[in-house]
Amino acid sequence: MFYERIEELTIKVSPQVLSLLCNSLQQHPSEVLETLALWIQSNDITVQQVLESQFLPLVFQGLQSPHVDQATEVIVMLLRQNIPEYEVHGQFAQLIMPYLLGLESNLATEDIDEQRVYARIYTEAAETFTDLILSEVASWVPFLKLFTITASYDLDIIPMTFPIWGNIAERFDQTTTTLLVEVYSSLVSNLLKKMTWPETFTAEELDEFRRFRHEIGDVLKDSVTVCGPDTVLRLVLTTVSHDTASIEGMLFALRAISSKVPDTQNTYISDVFGSILPNLTFGTNTATNDRLRYAAILLCGSYATWFREHPEFLPWVVDFVARGFSDNEKIKSSAALALNNICHDVGDVSQY
Repeated sequence: MFYERIEELTIKVSPQVLSLLCNSLQQHPSEVLETLALWIQSNDITVQQVLESQFLPLVFQGLQSPHVDQATEVIVMLLRQNIPEYEVHGQFAQLIMPYLLGLESNLATEDIDEQRVYARIYTEAAETFTDLILSEVASWVPFLKLFTITASYDLDIIPMTFPIWGNIAERFDQTTTTLLVEVYSSLVSNLLKKMTWPETFTAEELDEFRRFRHEIGDVLKDSVTVCGPDTVLRLVLTTVSHDTASIEGMLFALRAISSKVPDTQNTYISDVFGSILPNLTFGTNTATNDRLRYAAILLCGSYATWFREHPEFLPWVVDFVARGFSDNEKIKSSAALALNNICHDVGDVSQY
């Protein structure tokens, strides 16, 4: 009974509280924004009330002020409370969209804290409006294109965005494929630039980076679902630069999407095993070379079923993999795995 009475009183006074907060914003911005976020979170001040006030533009202006953290929290709370069942959901989407698109010039920031703010806001918005995005793809393409910019952010920030891309890829209507191809192509291009090994790293950072690349691999597979294998293969083979570390990242990406590439794919995969791998060059850095050999050998094993349809590449591939048995233990293990996959899917390879 007590808590019901408290709830009744807070809801009753919420219009006056909102008005007081609005009038106090210039004098006490941090405190006002922090209080507003808490009242929205408790649903004592509703999304509808905020929309009917003058707060929304003021909150977005706060992103360019010393009170950015508090302004971000208000925006996030608004998005989280604006569940699809609310009648105001579509109205809120229309009202907030100009403000989200208006952040375009700020999204290219290299400041880590700013990146975290924008990635968080865009991720929350995409998650909140997923149903609207899927039902009105054309209207949301400008937002999605800007959202892909967050895929170029710091490695600690990007993973928060990954589930959204998987959700859209899993649920999108095939009739909207053309609209989404450009979006996911931009996403892939940005992510591929993040797949290169860092020059220096601790053991903990190394483990984090490995997990990160496997998560990117999942997003690349989602992108194949939307764009088709040829589009993603073309991007993988043309986006990277020609240094050893970038090539290793390219080979990892090719392996990550191997399960989504049909055995009938002729052009791009033929180039990989007919030209790119046979012409790999190795530098003087032993660690980099080992990673490159390891990635190349595992790549051969991941396309084992493809070789069944393209046996003309097997003589070189089997020889290349077999040479791995004379290398270090890690390379030997990759060679054993790759050869096992090839033998399982192709059959007897002794003739090669």
